[in-house]
Amino acid sequence: MYADIVIRNGKVYSVGLDGREIRGEAVAVSGGKILAAGTDKEIGQFIGDGTKVIDAGNNSVLPGFCDAHVHASFTAGALLPCDLFCITSDNASMPSEKTLRFLSSCVRRFPKAGKRFVRMLVSGAKRASKKDGREAMTKKYTDKLKEYIDENPGLEIIRGIGWNLGYFGYTQDDMPTRHDLDAVCMDKPIVMESFCQHHLWVNSKTLEICGIGRDTPDPKIGGLWRDADGEPTGMLSEFSAENLVRHRLPGYDQTVEQYKEVFRKYQSELANRYGVTMIFDALCSDNAMQAYREMARDGELTIRVAGCYYADPGLPASGFDEFIARKGKDDVSDTYKVNCIKFFMEGSAMAFYFGEPYEYACLLSAGYPDGYRGHPYWTADEMDNYFTKLNGAGYQIHVHAMGDAAVTHTLDGFEQARAKLGKGARNVIAHLMYVQEGDFKRMGDLGVIACVQPTWMSHEPVMYLSYLAMAGAGRRDQFYPYKRFLDNGATVSMGTDFPVTPPPDHFISIETALTRKIPRCTVGYEEYKDMTLGPPRDPCQDAVSLKEAIKSLTVCGAYQNSWEGITGTLEAGKSADIVVLDTDIESAAPEDIHKIKVHYTIFKGDIVYEKPVGQ
Repeated sequence: MYADIVIRNGKVYSVGLDGREIRGEAVAVSGGKILAAGTDKEIGQFIGDGTKVIDAGNNSVLPGFCDAHVHASFTAGALLPCDLFCITSDNASMPSEKTLRFLSSCVRRFPKAGKRFVRMLVSGAKRASKKDGREAMTKKYTDKLKEYIDENPGLEIIRGIGWNLGYFGYTQDDMPTRHDLDAVCMDKPIVMESFCQHHLWVNSKTLEICGIGRDTPDPKIGGLWRDADGEPTGMLSEFSAENLVRHRLPGYDQTVEQYKEVFRKYQSELANRYGVTMIFDALCSDNAMQAYREMARDGELTIRVAGCYYADPGLPASGFDEFIARKGKDDVSDTYKVNCIKFFMEGSAMAFYFGEPYEYACLLSAGYPDGYRGHPYWTADEMDNYFTKLNGAGYQIHVHAMGDAAVTHTLDGFEQARAKLGKGARNVIAHLMYVQEGDFKRMGDLGVIACVQPTWMSHEPVMYLSYLAMAGAGRRDQFYPYKRFLDNGATVSMGTDFPVTPPPDHFISIETALTRKIPRCTVGYEEYKDMTLGPPRDPCQDAVSLKEAIKSLTVCGAYQNSWEGITGTLEAGKSADIVVLDTDIESAAPEDIHKIKVHYTIFKGDIVYEKPVGQ
């Protein structure tokens, strides 16, 4: 029997769920499946006149990658609108870490006197920087928007993506408003999506079209920001509030055909290019799901896609019954399926849910009460009811949780569901910025999958702009664990959260997972290059090995989505989902892994990406 494709002269490497390694020099592919893996001599017998032979050049041959938490459908917003990711602040300088540690120490050791001292400093700092910071950043964003409108005069909806609320602050007076956008355009709706997707900044026309005004009820979760007269300011925070625009603005969502075009571009330029052959799309509209279904049916997908339904905190109980009734009806073979419900246990930034209060200086600056630590979006009773019902129906639950209290609260819900059902489920917690020590073992014991985003596992601008001030240096030093999950028996998958963090390049993820340092290709490298994210006594406590990273990126991602019997390792009989690199990744210096490129990506036995000549 001759193969359709033989990859030879390579360094074949994959890792199973049990840690068993598969090594060789060559792989044979036939009928969309892996025929065999072994030495060049062993695989040579499968080469015939019609066999395409790929010379791997003594470079790595790996299983296809899984982006286990990505917003591929949001790529529609990332590819088409005004790009604001590149705009940074000249006035967003933070106090030094030494200063922040000193202020925290003052409040901790001398609560009353320390807080008076901090109030004095914060008051002075806000007076000095408030005007320059807000006005300067507003001008940067609106100038960019004006250029975009001039270049695209036929747009019916003006969209921007990538602005950062942290450049403004979190009080009412700090935030930009609809009036700032009205000065750019008043006769067309403008919708500006934040880089994290948790905030919308819109103009008056958008509010008018969507019927959002003084009498609009506040959503159950999130913020419909209002001025002193009760009128909406144009700022909407968190998904329940954002959906007042997303669901009401005609033409806001892409059509099914537009989504198809977006997904075709995503596949070739942002997935297959980086070796991705399977994804979990963490939030999809109905139109996006329909596009996926049709593309899967027509054989257009060059990746496996797992989707999800969104559990809005305002959803009535009947909505969960509808999820259960819908189960399996959107699935198309093994290429597209929806077997997951997505929950948010908290929001972003000042909506993180911590076990201990935010730093006092941060609360004072942002106008929050002393002792504030956020709150969960779902009560214990709601989790007990819905988690049990959904897991019992065979659904996986995927939860967004950054703060340690959000993680603990979520695990409590999973534990209750497991106790009632008498069995576990492949539930997932994504992001996991800060986790209490006792919860690492609980993750392992409960079989909860930790879906991590390694590109965040370093000192970088967002960390200093927002998170250090919010959580303090002590908590920050424990941010974004990885190794501690593995040490406690948890399965760890790897995602990019693109377009929250562009580009979706998994070689950046691998490098950062290994080094806990900012890669040279990343904004802020010169400022943070000598810093390692971790506690001073052991800054690499959560650094992992290359084997552990590759396992997370391949078979553990497959396991998260129940594809481990189909793909994730280079074993005979599995789908021929294979990545050929231009480098031997095992010989590369960890700090150079971000330079690695994909030479070939193969999906179901077809070459779906080949590196252009000269790159």
